[in-house]
Amino acid sequence: MTNDKLAAAIHGQYDIKPFAIIAEAWKKTKGVKASFWGGTALNILVCMVFVSLLFSILVSAGDKAIIHGHLMGIKITSQLLWFIPFLIIFIGSFFVILPMFSGMLMIGIYRVIDHPHKATLVFKYFRYRYQLFMAFVVYQIIVGGLTVLGNYLANLSNTQALAGNHDLSIGLMIASICCFLVYLYFFVSYLLYVPLIVEKKLLGWRALRTSRQAIYYHWFKIFALQVLMFIILVLSVIPFAIGLIWSIPMLNNAFAILYREIFGIENLANQTYATS
Repeated sequence: MTNDKLAAAIHGQYDIKPFAIIAEAWKKTKGVKASFWGGTALNILVCMVFVSLLFSILVSAGDKAIIHGHLMGIKITSQLLWFIPFLIIFIGSFFVILPMFSGMLMIGIYRVIDHPHKATLVFKYFRYRYQLFMAFVVYQIIVGGLTVLGNYLANLSNTQALAGNHDLSIGLMIASICCFLVYLYFFVSYLLYVPLIVEKKLLGWRALRTSRQAIYYHWFKIFALQVLMFIILVLSVIPFAIGLIWSIPMLNNAFAILYREIFGIENLANQTYATS
């Protein structure tokens, strides 16, 4: 049934009603806040401990490298000493952050099908860490690359305008706007690749491609839903950010409902919830 649902989704055989999704997400907020915020606390705690321990180990190893380097007549610069640990910590942290972030999304997915859920779901998806990391790298190359290129062209356009090359400046600005529009297309299109990896068990690149193919048919409706979610988030910040207690779990629910409406949640619905 999962393959049939995926086939239907990538051919646009579903419908999205943004206001209905928001309304249901608000109703489902009751009963999920403790799991969501508990999971958030676990995310922060684990990431802080992981980074601190890894940093201590790498600094200790760096000190030993300097000592051995001096003994062997090899000069190790302080810049190199700090860059290598930072790079290792930066890359290594994603192998912790991405699976735990997936668990946060899955709390919402469990909630919207009325499946038992709790904060420790954030620890359940570490077996997908490599697929999540590979998909994240590809996502950043595409989306991040377009962002960098668009900003570069915009800055170059301003430079040319100041130099009096107005025709070239206009051309570069148009190119920058085109980059932004393509960025926006992929940003929305790749919205659902994470749950496709952990719930549908797709490989990283296939998850990205499937998300894009499915969202293509109702891109503007899904973009409208994201705009609504952003407006709600901004409004919830205004009264001393107290509204975030409800709005962020609600938006997580909205994301889960969107996923359910497009791809279904058969794999999860047919599993027995493990409390271990």
